[in-house]
Amino acid sequence: MGASNVGTFVDSTIGMVEGYQNRKQEKKEIQARLDAERQKIALEKKKEYVQKSQYDTEQRNLLKRALATQRSRYGAGGTAGKSFSAKSVLKRLDGDAKRNLENYKELSDLRLEKLNNNLSDAETNALLDKKRSKLNQQVKLAKSGRKLLGN
Repeated sequence: MGASNVGTFVDSTIGMVEGYQNRKQEKKEIQARLDAERQKIALEKKKEYVQKSQYDTEQRNLLKRALATQRSRYGAGGTAGKSFSAKSVLKRLDGDAKRNLENYKELSDLRLEKLNNNLSDAETNALLDKKRSKLNQQVKLAKSGRKLLGN
């Protein structure tokens, strides 16, 4: 092995070590980004669940008040609370409130599904980034091997 081959070999070995260290650092950075994204999505999900619960409670309270108000109006007006008109109004209020609540739950479920998809995308991208890093390292090693062999 000539002096130039030894120098190329040393340069190649140093390049491999640096490449390995760079790849190791890249993997840490990728994992850190993925962990941060997971935390962000978990926080958003928690916030969505809290909002969903608060909305549900708020809507139920509003319905109770509306029903009580309508009952008292019919009672104060001398209309029996069991009349056909009073029942239909109360039934309509109850139906409207239930539809609003179902619509909100559906919207909330879609938001949660979007967050789950975002997490899945982040995990896929992290995996692809790790593979890309590994392939780049292999290409660098192959190039340095060619230099070593004089090709």
